[in-house]
Parts: sequence; structure tokens; C-alpha cells
Amino acid sequence: MSIKPDISIFTREIPGRCHESNEDSHYAGIIPSKEGDEYGLFMIADGLSGYSGSAASHIAVAQIKKYLENNLPDNDDYAELMQRAAYDANTKLANIGTTRTTLDAVLYGPAGLFGVHFGDSRVYFVPKKNSKNTIRAVTKDESRQGVPTNYLGCVGLYHPLERKIGNPYSFTPEELKDLRYIVLMTDGFMARATKDEIITGLRDLQNGNGPEAVFNFYAQILINPRNRLLEVQEQEIRQMLYGIAGVDISNPKGEKLVEYVLDCYTQRQNAEIVERLDNGLEGGRLKSDDATLVIVDVQAREEDGQIQKRMAEDPQKITPARCYEALLSDPFQAITALDRETAKGLFRILKEYASTQR
Repeated sequence: MSIKPDISIFTREIPGRCHESNEDSHYAGIIPSKEGDEYGLFMIADGLSGYSGSAASHIAVAQIKKYLENNLPDNDDYAELMQRAAYDANTKLANIGTTRTTLDAVLYGPAGLFGVHFGDSRVYFVPKKNSKNTIRAVTKDESRQGVPTNYLGCVGLYHPLERKIGNPYSFTPEELKDLRYIVLMTDGFMARATKDEIITGLRDLQNGNGPEAVFNFYAQILINPRNRLLEVQEQEIRQMLYGIAGVDISNPKGEKLVEYVLDCYTQRQNAEIVERLDNGLEGGRLKSDDATLVIVDVQAREEDGQIQKRMAEDPQKITPARCYEALLSDPFQAITALDRETAKGLFRILKEYASTQR
């Protein structure tokens, strides 16, 4: 069974300003199984600072991918395979020495979903729109004071035959029948976004906003740390930026000062402003950690079919709401799927609808 037509994968990274290089790594791809079926493998890893984090995360992801490519076609115990793949990656890192990384790996296919979890990244399940099920975090954070307490690269990790590792979890196809999205995110999101902000983005995803729109929502929170600046005293901001050529901080006050500074900071047009704010605020309050997001739409083909069916209806019955829903989901797919008369009806209604919004 091929799952390629059924899934759509979206990945994005926001390199942080805490490290010289991005210490996150991710992978999303398809691997054949013993039965000839195809399984999606989705991973995120966040290397630990001070432990060759960038190398560790990339090595772990590559090692697990290699292990499953070599062993998945000959084995149908998927939960055990995920355990052994994680152990193999851990052995590789432990042999190198002083290389550590968190990891979340998900294997998804006809037999269900199988995952392992090390550290403080997260995996969320987002159900279909109008489902009775709720958005939920499948994993639990393993960290203390912002430092992961479970990771790959640990010397002396138990062998899977002795004790299960990586907080394994699995779900049957029946348990997944209402699932629409699998979302993986590193802790760079949790460090900047509140729980409510994260859930808001996932709820937007459930309600039909595409992955790109949801990512942009998150990116604004991560890149524009407005709330962090509001915590800073005005005088502290003025002192940090005093004397920088071309920067006028004498007039704006309160939130207007914050907006002015944020604009200068995010536009990156003045390197001295960025450097002073990054280094001048106690605790690096404007420095963001690396953030990686992987969104897997496991019902992509079903949704595309529904859109095409709706768009193929009589042009006179197409409503602005239906047009809007289809175009939001996938503009290119929605438009290219139309016949000429349906397209004419769609654009006529959109034009009339737009005129009422002026």
C-alpha cells in the first residue's frame, strides 16, 4: 500500500540567535516495509548546547533513517524496530563522545503509528475539523530548568531487550481514523510561545488554515519578541541604544518605544542595534533558540477529493464560503482542478463578494 498520495509534508526551521549554528535537525520521508507497504518516517532532533549539538542532531537523524531503511523491509515488529533504531543512534553518539541530542521519531503507515521520545520537543495530534476528539500532546516534556533530562548520546543506555527506552508509544489504525495532522516541534517554540499560543496555531490548522499560515503565525511570535521588550524598563532600553547613529529613541514612549525598537531589531538593518539588544538584556531575553516545525497531513488525498467534488458542482451553487475554503486549503490545486465554466462561476462570485467587503 502506498501512502504517498495520502500525505502531504511541510517542514520549516527558524534558526535562533542563541547559537552560532542551527542545532536542530529534521527528516521527513517514505520507507518501504516488509509487506511492500510504505511508511512515513518523521523526525526532529535538538542538539544540546555544549555537546556538539549541531553534529549530534544530524548524526542521530541520519543514523535512525539508515537503520530503518536497512531493517524495515525485513521486519514487521515496528515498535521494536523504533526501539532498536534509537538504541543504534545512541550507540553511534556515545562512541563519538560528548555528543548529545533530543529526539522525536514517528513511523506512520498501514499498521498504525509508532514513536519514540527523548527530551523536550513535542508531538501533537490534530484531529479532523468538527471531530469530537481534541488536539493533544502525545509526548511529555523531559526537562529540568530548561535542560533536557533524557537524550541520545548517553553512555550506558539500556538495550531495548532489557528495558524499553525513549518513552515508546503506538496507536492502531482504528485509533487514528479521526487524525488529520501529526505535528512535531522542537522546544524553540515552547520557549517563546505560550501554551495558549501553540494551541491557537494548531486549532487554526484544524479549522482549515494551511501549514504556511500557521507557521507564519508562530514565526511572528518567535521573531518579534514584543512581550519580552515590554518587560524591560524604558530607561534600560534607552541606555542600551544610546549613541547609535541614526537611531532616535528620544520621542517614542511606552509601547510606541517598544514598537520602534522591535522594528529596528527585526529588520536587521542596523547590526549594532541587534548586538546591543542581544547582549545587553539580562538572560538574553531577545535571543531565541532554534525552532523546527514538521506538519504531516495524513488525509491530504481525502481533502483534495472533497475540494474537487465541491468545486465541480454547478457554478450557480458555488458560495463564497466554499470558494474561500477551497482556496485557503490549496489555491493551486483548487484552481487547476476546475473546468472552464466552474472557474468562471468561481471568479464571478469572488468578484461580487469582494465588492461587498470594501
